[in-house]
Amino acid sequence: ELCAKTIRLEASPTAEQLAVLTTDRIVLKPLSDSGGKGIHIVPKDPKEIANLDLPYPYIAQNFLDTSTGIPGICTGPHDLRLMTAGGKLITAYFRRPPKGGLLANISLGGSAEDLTNEQVPADALAIMEQVDQQFTHFPHRLYTVDVLYAEGKPYLCELNDKPGFPLVDQTDY
Repeated sequence: ELCAKTIRLEASPTAEQLAVLTTDRIVLKPLSDSGGKGIHIVPKDPKEIANLDLPYPYIAQNFLDTSTGIPGICTGPHDLRLMTAGGKLITAYFRRPPKGGLLANISLGGSAEDLTNEQVPADALAIMEQVDQQFTHFPHRLYTVDVLYAEGKPYLCELNDKPGFPLVDQTDY
């Protein structure tokens, strides 16, 4: 209920498998990786996906058009990253893809802008809190919750168990 429709692919998908996804474009993601590696935004076409020669298993998700931005925060494609430690928000920032792109990862040329905790939209915080309820049995949990806004509505994009910190100028460190 928090995410875009998502399916797991064990091998190159058939049209029938992809039929449960409702968008013309879909997002393909490896089960575990970082920095946007292995993510593809493609037409929902089994032949095109087969040409990618993906190392399965993979997940496929409905594409969320984030071009309207985060209400009150930014316009255009984005993702909102909320870092939580022990169930508390410790930092937040939004990322934007490079001009003409859709993937906002810093490692792929995206940019980041910090937010104060007070600037984080209440509906994004509610998602973070709902997710954290699933992990309360881990007392020392540290992870990020990535949220995308499509047509003004927040969606859980992914969780990251190895959170990174965006450094504006890494040459200073």
